[in-house]
Amino acid sequence: MINNDRTAHVLETPLAGKRYTLSAEPLENGDVKLNGKVLKLGDNDDIPSLEGAATEAGSVGFAPATITFLTLESAGNGACR
Repeated sequence: MINNDRTAHVLETPLAGKRYTLSAEPLENGDVKLNGKVLKLGDNDDIPSLEGAATEAGSVGFAPATITFLTLESAGNGACR
């Protein structure tokens, strides 16, 4: 979900899953956050662990000016195996 609006949006999902939300405050900031935590390269420029936040089935909110990926592991999509 790319929410390039200035207002929040809500999506209904029938399954629990994980969310990965990218944000920056302000948008011109050079720091990008994943689920509220600044992404930084580690020692030797190692990519940090990308941990999803648990999301329950039902209403999922999306803050303004964010990009969110939802994973629904129990969706049964054969292409994802």
